[in-house]
Amino acid sequence: LAGKMAGYCTKLFGANCWAEQTAFIAKGEPCDEFLVKPSPRSIEKEIEELLASDEATRADMAVALQKLKKEISERTRAEETQKERALFLKETQKIARLGGWKANPHTDYLEWTDGVYDIVEARRGYKPGLSEGLTFFLPEYVPVIRENVAKCLATGELFSMECQVTTTTGKKLWTFTAVGAV
Repeated sequence: LAGKMAGYCTKLFGANCWAEQTAFIAKGEPCDEFLVKPSPRSIEKEIEELLASDEATRADMAVALQKLKKEISERTRAEETQKERALFLKETQKIARLGGWKANPHTDYLEWTDGVYDIVEARRGYKPGLSEGLTFFLPEYVPVIRENVAKCLATGELFSMECQVTTTTGKKLWTFTAVGAV
């Protein structure tokens, strides 16, 4: 499991990561614990060092290589499944004209899904902050949205309303906006 987590972190962060066990149930500790961090170590280097040390038999290496092949195959299948799910979600959002956004009013952070870009007709590289992103809503809706975002963050209470947005091409559209703390 720790090796898989290191592999996922390597993929996610684009840097080779390695898992190091820091706590052991076998030594009486309450759980096994692993620290995953960037490392110059790799499976390939570990296998080369093991071969060079003559501490492993050919049978040990064959077993290790089989396990490695199986893990790579499982990881590849999982990545393909994830890509298929992401594509399905993207297609569903496009058909339904559905978008999502995450924001942090304390830092003015805003991130849109492709669906929001499509709805407001903005180019994909455009990265507004929250304050700028709210300007797509007609002015009368902005204070209500701001107030309810703050309330949602403070209490977890969900909020939704129908409101109008103006696209980058000047079209006015009715949208359904829902806010929830995630």
